[in-house]
Amino acid sequence: MHATAIAANSSVDIYMDSVSLSLGTEANVFNNGGFDEYTGTNSAADGWAKFDASAGLAAYASVENPSTGGRSQRLAVNGMAP
Repeated sequence: MHATAIAANSSVDIYMDSVSLSLGTEANVFNNGGFDEYTGTNSAADGWAKFDASAGLAAYASVENPSTGGRSQRLAVNGMAP
């Protein structure tokens, strides 16, 4: 996933749920691809790490009311520059 700003101080909200990648009949290579497991330790779903290449402008949250399952992962970025 990649988000690019087209104007100064752009913002984006991204909701991720049901992420899956497999080869043939193999199991999903993503641990907790549904983002349903969340212990509340760092705002990212269990098994996922936060990455912030935007100088601290990203905010992570595990949220209810997803498209499937019990939770989704939200990534909000504010103040993006083109």
